[in-house]
Amino acid sequence: MNKVLMIIGDGMGDCAYKELNNRTPMQVANTPELDKLSKNGICGMVYPVGEGLIPSSTVAHRALLGDWNFQKHIGRGLFAALSSNISLSNTDIVFRCDLSTVNDKRIVIDERAGRIKDTHEIQNLINSLSPIEGVDFEYQAIKEYRGVLIIHNNNQFKGTNVTDLFALEHSYLEECMPLDQKSIGLASFINKLYRKTHKVLQQQSQLYSNKATAITLRGSARVMQLTNGFLSDKNISGGFVTGIPDVYGVLKYCGLTPLTDLNNICLSTITPEEYIDPILDNLKEHDLFVINIGSFDAAGHDGNLSKKIEYFEQLDKMIKYFKEKTTEQVTIVITADHCTLCRTKQHSFLPVPVIVSPSNEGSDNVKTFSEADFVKSGILGTLANGNVVAKIVAANLGKGFYVS
Repeated sequence: MNKVLMIIGDGMGDCAYKELNNRTPMQVANTPELDKLSKNGICGMVYPVGEGLIPSSTVAHRALLGDWNFQKHIGRGLFAALSSNISLSNTDIVFRCDLSTVNDKRIVIDERAGRIKDTHEIQNLINSLSPIEGVDFEYQAIKEYRGVLIIHNNNQFKGTNVTDLFALEHSYLEECMPLDQKSIGLASFINKLYRKTHKVLQQQSQLYSNKATAITLRGSARVMQLTNGFLSDKNISGGFVTGIPDVYGVLKYCGLTPLTDLNNICLSTITPEEYIDPILDNLKEHDLFVINIGSFDAAGHDGNLSKKIEYFEQLDKMIKYFKEKTTEQVTIVITADHCTLCRTKQHSFLPVPVIVSPSNEGSDNVKTFSEADFVKSGILGTLANGNVVAKIVAANLGKGFYVS
């Protein structure tokens, strides 16, 4: 059977900048291997979740991996929980958490608390507050500023439909609000939890000289059964590598098997061995291999253009490493889950690039790895959403979707 390596550059897309002579980071980067892939395959652009819509990473990955119901909301707390080693039950309520810097006036100074690394003591400190008013909870740090909050075995909260306790930098952090009568109790608890954790985190921030003064929470969800999307539809076996906790969870949700621990992946650089060696070790075991690279997204959120260009060049070296290490015929698909613009430091509705190389459908007239060339000469045009990419992947695995 054919094999596919699908590389999803998290936040890889971007726009043109005057300081780059009206070119994008992707155009400026020196990428000979990616140029070859583009020349030998078929290319285009894709709106990950639909035209004009700004995707989150979790929704976009669901679309790209063939979850046909990707527009149905699932709180990203579920995906954060799936990336942890905590045992979950169907009565648990989960939230994605970020350690943040928030002042006494509830203004968010830094969404990611300086990308704090050492969070073991903070985890213990937060968990020492449990229970609050008879509600047992557990906080687990996952990676850097990211964590998950689990409210265990809880039937007293009938609803989970609450607003996120989250705000962008320099914005006011609104209280968590219920969106229906059933969720009043949960919203009240989250606000109490925030106030208590804010107080103790401010104290530890001064003691340990870090920037973590609060936890923000988003994506409430109850634990639910996993699905497999088109992987189960077509009996496709898949494995994945990523260093991003939420993405780790969503790829498990979509039915793929983790090939390495997420903490084995460094996000500040793209090291070929970290991503490729686990795939080479399992090349006989699966049909589809998915790599998510979170470095592009970090550079975008930090507004670091030079770093984003550097990551494209590191991706190029990773492609070269893979091609040198395997003699098997593997179709390489490269795309992104969304644009993270260095200009705004946020996600964007702009389409992202997609390459399929080599493809069963031959090649087009694209010569270079650039959005401009993909738009001008790519045979794929601009695809409606990530589900179309999933169908193209299935076709290149010999499991295409036929209409008769």
